[in-house]
Amino acid sequence: MAQEGEDSVTRALKIKREEFRVEIRKRTMDRMFAEKRTCHSTSEPAHLKNLTEEERRATTSKSVVEFKKALLEQDWSRAGQTLEVLRHLSSNRDGPTTKHIGKTGVLPYLVDLLDIKYASYPKVQLEAVWILTNIASGDSTDVANLVAIDGVSKIIGMLFWTKDTAHIETAIWALGNVCGESLIYRDQLLAMGIIDLVLEILGSQICEYKILKTLVWLTSNLVRGRPYPPEREVLRLLPVLAQTIHMESEDILSDVMWSISYLSDVSINLCNRLIELRLIPRIAKLLLHKNFLIRIPTLRAVGNLANSTDEHTKLLLENGVLVGIGALLEARKPVIRREACWALSNLFACPTELLEYAVQTDIVPRLVRVCLEDEIIVRKEGLMALVNLANKASLEQAIIIIDQGILEAFIRQFTSGETDLIMIALEGLDQLLTKGNVMVPGLNSVNPIARMIEQKNMIKPIEELQFHDEEKVFQGVQTLIERHFNCTQEMLSLIHISEPTRQAEISYAVFCLKKKKS
Repeated sequence: MAQEGEDSVTRALKIKREEFRVEIRKRTMDRMFAEKRTCHSTSEPAHLKNLTEEERRATTSKSVVEFKKALLEQDWSRAGQTLEVLRHLSSNRDGPTTKHIGKTGVLPYLVDLLDIKYASYPKVQLEAVWILTNIASGDSTDVANLVAIDGVSKIIGMLFWTKDTAHIETAIWALGNVCGESLIYRDQLLAMGIIDLVLEILGSQICEYKILKTLVWLTSNLVRGRPYPPEREVLRLLPVLAQTIHMESEDILSDVMWSISYLSDVSINLCNRLIELRLIPRIAKLLLHKNFLIRIPTLRAVGNLANSTDEHTKLLLENGVLVGIGALLEARKPVIRREACWALSNLFACPTELLEYAVQTDIVPRLVRVCLEDEIIVRKEGLMALVNLANKASLEQAIIIIDQGILEAFIRQFTSGETDLIMIALEGLDQLLTKGNVMVPGLNSVNPIARMIEQKNMIKPIEELQFHDEEKVFQGVQTLIERHFNCTQEMLSLIHISEPTRQAEISYAVFCLKKKKS
């Protein structure tokens, strides 16, 4: 989402690691999705408990035969009883019952029962749509079988006429399952007018809590996945989010924030619309929510919004998002700490004046601690955030963040043995030293940042980095010193000797720094 007039350096700083971000999204949502997919029976009959797989298959086949017979005889009471058995069987995750039900040929009968002509038999209809919901919770073959017999359109059709809240909730659940199976089914649902249906139910008197909770979950599936659905379609769902983000239900808030995290990644226009709904204060507050299933998508949304425009970044910082992100830097799970670093990386790629929000808090020391102590994969993301901070900081801000430990975070990487971390740290150090060079240009001027490096006894790690095995590291440190320590080509030629005979005592880093003092 490149903003108009954005310079290339700023754009480059707003780093979006797509593979990592998709991995988090899929891992988290799959777990939540698995919890929602199957409509669980609350009290399974005793005779259905502890059945073996073979016994479940036999009971399923017998129940289907009895159901078809009852249907033929129009014995609706017995039809409802046999469907209830099938519903309990299909709700069990321990066996392949849903797939076996599909093989019995009963699905077309269940789909047909959703017609308005059977409205006089609500028990039968509820059991039918419940079983279909569980069928849709199966694998791609199960969902494909349901779609092939026009099951989805029948479920949608029932929602247009029924007023029974149990039917409505279960039918919405079924559509959420289908939508979550693949982007193809999601797009088919959108083409069938599912958003009109969502908005109609949302504005109706029958939209009680259980329906609303399932409706919000369906909404999150409708905007989930790449390529994203057409922007004109998802814009219509914003009222759903605006209405529900201020609720206290943790289930609803989690799905609302996942929806916002997806929408904030679609376009700057959608980000603008989210801002216009005045959601930022609530989003900032949710970063501190006790439930991590809410904080994770909220963190994603913050990172995406910061990746759009400087004005959005300003609103986020003004509303105190750094407090919530700082707390998440100490989360138990590395994947959350890494995501927090990514969000900070985008926030720090802002105009210099906005960095005052960062340098006047404890966010930099917290981030430095991550870069010093955390796992490599988290440290790397944290270092990238510090590089962005160093790039955008003024000289005065640079001196403050040096006092807060940013130099230690960079220099410590030189002895980490990790080439990627070393190269990022060299870039960050280069950005800091550049601030001093701009302030005090000239061959004989003393770079204040270089002086601070020397005062903090950090010369030795730079010196030893000259003997790193990786050529790109050697070239990187050579360029650093040539650029910032008044080192001439003649001085550099002193160390252009073969690796076995390099003298540890003669470092161009130390030599140049001492030269500055003379």
